[in-house]
Amino acid sequence: MKKILTICLIIANVVVLSLLTYGYISLNNEQKVYKVAFWPHQRQMSISGFEINYDKNYSGGLFVQHHFKIEGKIKGEIYGYKGRKPYIKGVQISEKLVGEPGQEKVYMDIYPIIEMINEEDYNIENTPFEYTFTHTLNAYKWSENTYVINCLGKEQTIIMVNQK
Repeated sequence: MKKILTICLIIANVVVLSLLTYGYISLNNEQKVYKVAFWPHQRQMSISGFEINYDKNYSGGLFVQHHFKIEGKIKGEIYGYKGRKPYIKGVQISEKLVGEPGQEKVYMDIYPIIEMINEEDYNIENTPFEYTFTHTLNAYKWSENTYVINCLGKEQTIIMVNQK
């Protein structure tokens, strides 16, 4: 009886450890999405193009507003389902300031927000999309302000000068 109990405990430990190891490996395989959900359409999106346009002649100053607009364009494909056509509803933008004082950069992540609409004639296929958005950035210091903008692996860096 003790042998059977010992063998069962060893098997249970092996199973639990393998599940934990699998979970650990899966959690470290980071995949960024707007919102985690049951349907995988967010993960089945591919980005083929990402472009940020802005006024390259911007020069903030002491008596000038310290913010400016950027316009972004995202191109790619979204995988849909029979009768459920995907589309880009908007984007979520997060900004974080990283670095030592005087050497900071703003890192921005842009996540397209995917929604589905019911469309009986829609078959399972990749649906191409092109989505344009605007966003206002704020200067965070005098002199050069660096923004590293990432959209699902596509990255662009812009530098704006804010003069005294």
